Amino acid sequence: MPAEDFKAAYQPKPGQEHVCSLAGEHRAHVANSEWALIDTLEVALYQDELEGRQRQLKAAAMPSVSN
Repeated sequence: MPAEDFKAAYQPKPGQEHVCSLAGEHRAHVANSEWALIDTLEVALYQDELEGRQRQLKAAAMPSVSN
């Protein structure tokens, strides 16, 4: 069901518009915070993967020492 159908399902009463507007803003901030957290985690995972690859390349480039 499209999101427009849900928006039209509830019509606030005259005294409720302000509270509904604030609740909508709060939901938008929470959603933005969740996306920011996901972006941060993706960057951290990418950096960890990159550092791991660099360590592997550095280890492969070093001559092995045998006794």
